[in-house]
Amino acid sequence: MLGMIIAYPGLSPWYNQGIMETRTSIRLFAADLDGTLLNDQKELPEGMNEALGKLKEKQIAFAACTGRQITNAILALNGISEDYYLIAENGSVITHGEEILHQITMSREDIRRIVSFVHTMPNAACMLSGSKSFYADAWGMSYLNRLSYAKYFLIQEVDDLFSVEDSICKITLCDLDDPIRDAETILKPLREDYEVSPSGDSWIDINVKGVSKRAGIRFLQQKLGIGKSETIVIGDSGNDVPMFSEGYAYAMKNAAPAVQRQADEVTELDNNHAGVLQIIHTLTEEL
Repeated sequence: MLGMIIAYPGLSPWYNQGIMETRTSIRLFAADLDGTLLNDQKELPEGMNEALGKLKEKQIAFAACTGRQITNAILALNGISEDYYLIAENGSVITHGEEILHQITMSREDIRRIVSFVHTMPNAACMLSGSKSFYADAWGMSYLNRLSYAKYFLIQEVDDLFSVEDSICKITLCDLDDPIRDAETILKPLREDYEVSPSGDSWIDINVKGVSKRAGIRFLQQKLGIGKSETIVIGDSGNDVPMFSEGYAYAMKNAAPAVQRQADEVTELDNNHAGVLQIIHTLTEEL
């Protein structure tokens, strides 16, 4: 087996195939950042470059998949010396080194509609995720300041979200009530026209319709000529679930039960104990 895991039979078309059948042909390894690759202090696990070096030796491409704004995503990956792909903003931006491979942005009409709608919510504020920075007004900052881990993000405070001069890829809500419930209920009027997905314990991401980590994975697969049977994906949150259908899917040990039930397997170790690296090491040692 590819590490000691908890399995959920019947929940995925991959399950009966088994990892023993697929691992010898793996060509793409895609991992979420927060709650998956990064620990709770937003740090990369020790030995990350060594692990990526082993993937490279086996000709396996590595992709970091995140809902983070692109600059904040790159900052989180600072220290990685090996080559990698980056799927940021839930798939709105895909890069390889300095090259932007794919980018989808929101219209001014989208921004005005979503921000105005969020103003009607009782316990949430929104921020704009742009190509240059992550933007919050005083209303948004008042929410961010309640979160201890917000200090790890690069945030530009602005007077008015509607006046931001940047290409906006995603709108993020800080929801201190119940993001999972609110994404399904309060934000239901937006779901027909946008991708609305809870992320972590305090966030809801809103993207252009059709944008998701799943679509990002599919873009890379098509670009690199890689199939589902040659892909491993791993994540911990609701916005990771769509990409679970694009490869053999791991949910982190620290993921919510609802997320774990959507995966093929669950890691033995959580994000604070380098669960992703355990899978990489076992994969590369047995290839």
